[in-house]
Amino acid sequence: MHPTILVRNTTNKRTAFSIVLDWHGPSGRGQATLPVVQLAPFATEQLPIGAMQKQLGIPDDAHWALVSLTTNAAPDDLIAVASSRDATGGHGVEAQFIGGTSGHLAGGEWPADANHNTIAALTNIGSKPAEALLTLHYDGGKQKFELQRTIAPGDQMWVNLAQLIRQRIPDRTGSALPVDVSTVTYDLRDLTQGGHGLIASALGVNSTYGFQASPEVAKCCFNESPGWSPDVFDLLIGVTDPAAIYATDACNGDSVDITGDFLDWWSGNSAVATVASRQVHGVAAGSTYAYASGYMYVWNGTGCTEEPVQVQAPVSVQAPTILSVSPAQGLVGTPIGVTITGTNFASGATVSAGSNITVSSVSVSSTTQITATFTPTNSSSAGGNQAVTVKVGTSPASNSKNFYNQVPTHFQRFNQPPEAPGGLGPVITLVNGTAYNLSGTAVALNVCGVYENFIFDIADQQSTQITNGTVKVTEIFSKISSLPGPTPATNIPINLESQGMQDIQIYGFTYPTCPATNQNQNLDMTWTVLVGSTVYPATTVVHITKGNFNGTLNVTSNITTP
Repeated sequence: MHPTILVRNTTNKRTAFSIVLDWHGPSGRGQATLPVVQLAPFATEQLPIGAMQKQLGIPDDAHWALVSLTTNAAPDDLIAVASSRDATGGHGVEAQFIGGTSGHLAGGEWPADANHNTIAALTNIGSKPAEALLTLHYDGGKQKFELQRTIAPGDQMWVNLAQLIRQRIPDRTGSALPVDVSTVTYDLRDLTQGGHGLIASALGVNSTYGFQASPEVAKCCFNESPGWSPDVFDLLIGVTDPAAIYATDACNGDSVDITGDFLDWWSGNSAVATVASRQVHGVAAGSTYAYASGYMYVWNGTGCTEEPVQVQAPVSVQAPTILSVSPAQGLVGTPIGVTITGTNFASGATVSAGSNITVSSVSVSSTTQITATFTPTNSSSAGGNQAVTVKVGTSPASNSKNFYNQVPTHFQRFNQPPEAPGGLGPVITLVNGTAYNLSGTAVALNVCGVYENFIFDIADQQSTQITNGTVKVTEIFSKISSLPGPTPATNIPINLESQGMQDIQIYGFTYPTCPATNQNQNLDMTWTVLVGSTVYPATTVVHITKGNFNGTLNVTSNITTP
């Protein structure tokens, strides 16, 4: 075979070009550079590579070469063809130079039957290995056969279509081409991220007439409409979202990842968001843009060329918002777990509840929930509404929701049916009987007289029941009309989550002694509440009368709370 390169200048201006041969053979591989050629207007230059082989230092066993032509001419100003024929001129092949490489090439029909065959060469002219995927489509495009190979820089992958069919060679999925396949179409992809170094050429062999033809050169599949994925970033403070750059493959309309071709990434305002390769990070509430620049393969009229491109996407970083705090109140001096619900919470969020609440154990459960422990200051001056806010990063604090510090100020009747509806048990008279409290415990034996059980809850300054923590309660009796009065209970532990404050008022004597007519007693009862080491006097006073009233045994009571 006698290889020749033909180059024609199609313009009325002089132009120059240079050629490099990257040759391959059993003895190795190498490069040979031809002298720069000056072409006159409309002139054609014929370069007899076969005759120049020894002069160029190319060994005799070199059986193929990758030819690169470099020129400053515009596309279509130069037309170049590589030809190789035998001495008779009856057998040979011509291959048109391709004006660019691509990561995706699509071609027309490759025949293979009793008289025809296609032999293709897939070449990596890039500087790094290419993970080539050749897909052969048959049965009207309904079926496909896939070959995947790694092609080293400057190397080739050869495909003999007839051999694939007749030898039943399996593809990467284990499938083989049917023996009755006579034509295929194809596309070639570089699966390497950012890979664009593949070219494809093929020979059509006709065994009947003894000649070879070059099928249509594969069309490079350029990209268009580049953009970010996602196309809008809605971020939380302190959170990093993945980012990619995608474009549309002009050959099939597929969305393709071209992120590897973008090397420069930046933010329009790094105080709001930072942008790095493949990621956007929320810094503070606000809006800005994410930018990236790189190269994309576009159509230049005759082939694909790399062109610079810049893409942008809007970035919005959301500030946290509180919707609720639950529970919304708690006893002073007593830790209580709270759940804060809202939006746009992020890891590292802090919670503030003012100077009268110590906040601890903050945990961001999700973007909509934070748990924390609140410990209100143990003081009557710490009572009332406290503003709760959430802050993430350097962003301003969220809106506020109130948490109410409960100070124990008074007692109120606690409804506990059926034992004590409305906080009052039944009035029970005894003749040599036993008095029982609301828990069913006997508190006095052999009684002749009367008694009644009371139950109260402890309320705050808004008359709201306090339902968390444990306190100690001490009774105080005053204004006793006839002595002796009842013995006050001291330091009674009350778990406010599960029980109220019980009291039993008895008037009587040990049987057989009973209260005489109009023998009775009046008194006032109040309490103090101990939270930790701090005493809170209750303002509630219960006025109690009990005993024999005109021959009738009875207990009455009423409450005043200033």
